[in-house]
Amino acid sequence: MNAFSWLQLILYLVVLLALARPLGSFMARVYQGECTFLDPVLRPVERLIYRASGGIYSSSPCRSHTSANTAAPLRTCSTSR
Repeated sequence: MNAFSWLQLILYLVVLLALARPLGSFMARVYQGECTFLDPVLRPVERLIYRASGGIYSSSPCRSHTSANTAAPLRTCSTSR
C-alpha cells in the first residue's frame, strides 16, 4: 500500500470513530420512540405518505399500530398489476 492508501484508511477510521457516538445515541432515541431533532421536519412527511397510502395515522407515539391500521397501506403498496 502506498502513502495515499494509508492516509485514506486513517481518515476513514477517524471519521468512523468521530461519528460512532452521535449516531449511536441518535439511533437509540429513535428505537426507544423518543423525539429527535428530525421529528419536526420528517413527521409531516411521514403523515402525508401514510395517509396517502390509506392508513390511519396515529399522532401519539404511545398508540400501537394494530393489524387493521396497517392492512390498508399494505394492500395499497402490494397490489399486483
